[in-house]
Amino acid sequence: MKILIIEDEKKMAAILKQGLEEHAFVVDLAFDGEEGLYMAENFPYDAVLLDIRMPGLDGFETARRLRATPGFEELAILVVSASAYEEVLRLQEAVAAKRRAVEEFRVRHSIVSPEREENSILAEMQGLAAAQKEANKRLTEAEGKAESLRAAAAQGKGVVRARDNPTLAALEARASQIREELREMGRRYTPEYLEMDPQARALRVRLAELEEQIKAQRAVGQSSALEEAEQELAAARESTRRLQLQIAAGKQQVGAFAARFSQYKSLQEELGQLEKAYQEALQRQVRLGATQRSRAPALQILEQAVIPKEPWRPPGVWRRLHSISLLHRHHSQRSPGNNRWSHLLPPYHHKC
Repeated sequence: MKILIIEDEKKMAAILKQGLEEHAFVVDLAFDGEEGLYMAENFPYDAVLLDIRMPGLDGFETARRLRATPGFEELAILVVSASAYEEVLRLQEAVAAKRRAVEEFRVRHSIVSPEREENSILAEMQGLAAAQKEANKRLTEAEGKAESLRAAAAQGKGVVRARDNPTLAALEARASQIREELREMGRRYTPEYLEMDPQARALRVRLAELEEQIKAQRAVGQSSALEEAEQELAAARESTRRLQLQIAAGKQQVGAFAARFSQYKSLQEELGQLEKAYQEALQRQVRLGATQRSRAPALQILEQAVIPKEPWRPPGVWRRLHSISLLHRHHSQRSPGNNRWSHLLPPYHHKC
């Protein structure tokens, strides 16, 4: 539906145009009666929204001329009243002011979204909570590792695997090789011979040295592993402590943010109510114009007016005037002092 708004107040015209376009109407603007008449005569419209109080051609004269234009007899003309205008203008200004207040509040308090979970403070708290969960997991693992290493050290058990220590791995490989050589010699010779054999004796000495080296290497590795586990445990505890402090501080910020966010939501609700009132005022204005149009007296043209070729007189007018003249002259002859108006009466013409 296409609507023409004729309104000299440009601000009000813009308000009406915006409100109607939000309801899927196609709207054109004219800012005085002359412009409105031109646009109505040259472009098709389904309705005209017309302000009554305008300079130059006022609303009444503009409506009269529109009605007198052929083809516009059934055009819907809606009247904008002053009170409706003032109400729409007041609400439009109130909506604009409330929108500015809501935006300023949002920026001042770092509210990035109306959705509570999308805001930075809450997102940070969610990140801290996830980090604390991970830190607690690492702390538990570090405590378990350190405790097992302490128990193994107390019981004299090795906790360092050869594959984790290249030096230990090389020593154990060499010791294993010597043990295999001694087993092979034991299958070939008697124990008495092996006790006397220099090669066998040298292998046993070398194996004992290797075993001492392996034991020492395991002790060093065990000490290093325990020290490393203790460091990991200390780091995990410190990380957990820092996160707990951050979460405690964050909870205070969250409390303050929650209060501000609640206030922000209240401001948004107030804005929504004002916008609803504004839309209702626009609708009332349109309905008021339609009601005024329906109450206007209807005019039906029975015959188009034409310009006469000669002056029109009622039938027999000259005959009536002559009768009056005769009567007046007769009266004047009887009363000569009363004939001062006789020269104004027309002479008698038999053509009447």
